[in-house]
Amino acid sequence: MDFPDNPQPGVAGRRISLAGFTALELLVTIAIVGIVASLAIPALRDFVLDHRAIGYINEFAAAVDFARNEAIKRGTPVTLCASAAPRSAGPGCDGKKRWETGWILFVDHDRDGRPDPGTGACLPGEDCLLRIRDGIDAMTLRAGRTRITFDSLGAARGFNATWRLCDERGALAARAVILSAGGRLRRAEDTDGNGIPDGGNKDIRCPAAP
Repeated sequence: MDFPDNPQPGVAGRRISLAGFTALELLVTIAIVGIVASLAIPALRDFVLDHRAIGYINEFAAAVDFARNEAIKRGTPVTLCASAAPRSAGPGCDGKKRWETGWILFVDHDRDGRPDPGTGACLPGEDCLLRIRDGIDAMTLRAGRTRITFDSLGAARGFNATWRLCDERGALAARAVILSAGGRLRRAEDTDGNGIPDGGNKDIRCPAAP
């Protein structure tokens, strides 16, 4: 039995085109991809930086709250301070206002801002290291204080300040928290609508380079 060469009606004589993109179509596609990338990449970068900054300022705020709560619970002063070597064998406060290098949190019975050596067992009457935090890269956390010491009532008299977190984008993307003398921490807000959080009565400022 003979079979027809093309059993499908209407297909005979039809030319099937296998041509690809023309040069013009390829250039238009490349241009569209470039435009989309130019819009998406900065947005993705801002998303990543925002996520990192929010996480870090939240962690710092949690450390401040923890220090205050521990001072009240233990009935003794607790200090949170900047430290350039929080994981060293004998970590201490470095006396600088560069909190991005790290910090330590400890029971500070004599309120001297130094974690005096003890047994390490957090016995009554001795200083005791409670928490440490390593430093961060590509961001700065600055304040007018080198430490916070909460008393047994949770107050921070003499240690009220504004902590400013900045990255490469500057003050418009900065975040800040403000500690009152009473020991309460609050988020800095943009009260004048210019996009920069206010620290006290004026816009916060960021270092020239993080």
